[in-house]
Amino acid sequence: MRLRINAYHQRLLSGVSFSRITDATALQNVIDKDLKELEAEIFAPSSTFATEAKVQFLLEKAQIHIMQGLDIKAKEDVKSANQQPQLTPLDQITLLTEATIKDTFLPLDKLNSEEVLPYAIRVLNDKPTNWQIYTQALLVRSRIESHRSRTQERSVLQLQVIVDQIIADTTEEPSPSADGVPEIRVTSFLPRAKASESAPITERLQYIFQLNTPTRWEIETELAFAWSSAGSLVSALEIFKRLKLWPEVALCHHSVGQEDKARQIVRRQLYYSEKGPDMDVYDVDAEAIATEKWEGEIRSPPPPHSPRLWCILGDLDNDPTCWQRAWEISHHRYARAQRTLGEYYARKGDLALAREAYMAATVVNRQNNATWSRLGDIDLAVGNWDGAIIAFQQSIMIDDSDAKTYSNLGSALLSKHAELTTLTKIGEAAPAEGTSPADILPARVPGDPARAA
Repeated sequence: MRLRINAYHQRLLSGVSFSRITDATALQNVIDKDLKELEAEIFAPSSTFATEAKVQFLLEKAQIHIMQGLDIKAKEDVKSANQQPQLTPLDQITLLTEATIKDTFLPLDKLNSEEVLPYAIRVLNDKPTNWQIYTQALLVRSRIESHRSRTQERSVLQLQVIVDQIIADTTEEPSPSADGVPEIRVTSFLPRAKASESAPITERLQYIFQLNTPTRWEIETELAFAWSSAGSLVSALEIFKRLKLWPEVALCHHSVGQEDKARQIVRRQLYYSEKGPDMDVYDVDAEAIATEKWEGEIRSPPPPHSPRLWCILGDLDNDPTCWQRAWEISHHRYARAQRTLGEYYARKGDLALAREAYMAATVVNRQNNATWSRLGDIDLAVGNWDGAIIAFQQSIMIDDSDAKTYSNLGSALLSKHAELTTLTKIGEAAPAEGTSPADILPARVPGDPARAA
């Protein structure tokens, strides 16, 4: 039980940006220790645990490793668990876990989707008797089909049905208030199932740890993003508002051209009202705050995801001070702030500051191929061939399917070759000719780091 509590604690922390690294590391060590102790007890030669219990432990362990980003360990756990007769409930969970590993850690492309989809289809064709396994199989299939244009609509509707069923089964019957008016609740397309038609609680909770079943608000968030990807911003906006995901709410308003509304929502999260804290009690769509500008003092402590909110405000106002504040609030850990600053300086023509910003972004997040590619573009523009070659190579190692990056790397290599050829000619020239390297080498852009060196 302690292992499961710590795993859920880590799962909650992973959804909160900028949690302290020391806390996460300490929790990780506790989870690893508990896993080793449980594994030694369950798989001991004198163990009295049945095979089914051992497989349940391995599948739960795989889900914890998936959450931690340890794909190799998760694959080993699934491989160890896949030793049961054909398509028992645990076999079905094993297939779904294997599909989740591939969908989570493999690059997003058509070939990988075609490889993952048969796992979910095999489980569905077997008609699982457990409600939670069947729901998880539908969820896995809808996630995979959301990446294909022909099946995207079916994927979103399938996810909507799953959410509606969860809402209908987990929402209490509305009861009239004191004045006789029924309470307004979240509606769904599906009616509430009868007691005889609904799966019992024991069946729903039997494999939740082995399946790492998403919570209601997690799956609703996934549905909102699915609607947004499908172009239905109104449906997505309603869900985002209900879940109080204010960055997404602001982006939805911005996407439909309501920039003033988007700015108001973001500023409300970052600033107090000049009229006092009483304005915080109103809903975001209330008439009382329709014209409120939220120009009071900055909120302290800052709200969750405040670096992202500051970046969105900077995008709306094109204000570099907002991106700089996002960088400072995140304790120099929010790479998006530096990427946006780099692009801002590049548009202004200050390539030295742009390069500095992109370098800071790569230090924080070295797995973003677009950042490396943009850094290479800037180095290519200022004539820093060595820096451009390294940046483009790093980008290709992360994503080897970008033709533009290959083309730019070729340009950098050709330019470097031309420079080396020129230096060779200089070395072969007679000293008496009085030719210096500065007279032969091509001029570079002022502020070029390589030139300054």
